[in-house]
Amino acid sequence: MTGRDAPAPRQDLTPLLRARSVAVVGASQGDRFGGKLCLNLQRFGYPGAIYPVNPRYDEVIGRRCYPSLRELPERPDCALLAVPNARLEEALAEAAACG
Repeated sequence: MTGRDAPAPRQDLTPLLRARSVAVVGASQGDRFGGKLCLNLQRFGYPGAIYPVNPRYDEVIGRRCYPSLRELPERPDCALLAVPNARLEEALAEAAACG
C-alpha cells in the first residue's frame, strides 16, 4: 500500500457530537436565527454551557452575552455561526483562531 492508498486519519467528532459547551455567534433576541438557536438549546434542555456571542447585546435568553469568542470564560466545544454571509468568513476565522 502506498502513501496515496492509506486511509485518511479520522477526526475525533466527540466534541461536536457530545459538546459540553456551545457558543452561538450571532446570538440575538426574538425571532431571528441566532435567537432561535439560543432558545432551542435552552427549551430542549441542552445540559451544557450556552454562550451567546454578539457585541450588540449584554444579555440573550437571560444569559450574559459576550462581544467575541475570545472573551468567553472557556473555549467551547462547539461554535454555531448564526451571522450574515458577509460576516461568515470573519466568524469562522475567529473560531479557528480560538481552537
